Amino acid sequence: MKYPTLLFLFPLFDVVWGLPVDYMHAICLGVAKRLTSLWFDSAHSRSPWSFVKRISEIDQALRQTKSPRTIRSLPRPIRDKQHWKGYPLPSSLSDRMWLLTSSPHTLLPPFPFLAAIELRNWLLFFAPVVLEQILPDLFFRNLIVLVQVLHLLLSRSISAKALDAAENNIRVFLQSFEALYGDFLSLIFGVFPTDSDFSVLGLRYETLNFHLLLHLIACVRLYGPLWTVSCFPFETANGFLVRCISGTNSSMTNMLVTAGCLSNVRLIKDIVSPEVSPFVKELLGDPPPTK
Repeated sequence: MKYPTLLFLFPLFDVVWGLPVDYMHAICLGVAKRLTSLWFDSAHSRSPWSFVKRISEIDQALRQTKSPRTIRSLPRPIRDKQHWKGYPLPSSLSDRMWLLTSSPHTLLPPFPFLAAIELRNWLLFFAPVVLEQILPDLFFRNLIVLVQVLHLLLSRSISAKALDAAENNIRVFLQSFEALYGDFLSLIFGVFPTDSDFSVLGLRYETLNFHLLLHLIACVRLYGPLWTVSCFPFETANGFLVRCISGTNSSMTNMLVTAGCLSNVRLIKDIVSPEVSPFVKELLGDPPPTK
């Protein structure tokens, strides 16, 4: 940042705690992507935490995994992780309607249109399952500590006692990460590097996003669960509005008319005839009834 932010001009605004941590960027696009890179990037193929040679085995396990109902598709193979950088937003009417009419706290869209969504699904749901038999026990336990904390912080109701435990677990995750991804052999034999050695070992992979994990509990205490201040709904809405523009002239009018027409479909959802109801529900992206 080149200049002080204008937010400093607001006398009652706390520029530190007035800006909560966004888990979409800090965790999904930060910590989750870093872990994935350490495990599967060929640049780390000689490291003890690298599992590049077992990518095919992991992809096979992914194909055999059944996803929860809230996730409409499995993540793409690890071998295609270089393409996890993003997807074009969907052009179909059904997918556009889902974007507009989903509740703000919806966490899992029915299609992976952002790297953050795919990385989130991978970290919270698929990695703990498919990596259980792949990662060594110490590495797997390190991953599970993080996953359990995130599931807790993304729930709808969190007790003060649970937050205290989560705060301790975050520190456990970071400390074990430094050891595991810094000097794995030292961890095994109980001889840890000095503080100066850590600057070029485990800490070299701990970016600002890892540091932000230390502030997650304070943010949850101030603002509530992580999903309440997530950028997912805003990114979704921005992408939808951009794709409501089909021409170069009167783009604002074009966007407002298209968005207005699609949003009105939800208003008639419960009053349409039985013959039309399935079509309307399909437009809105409602899941089919369970048999």
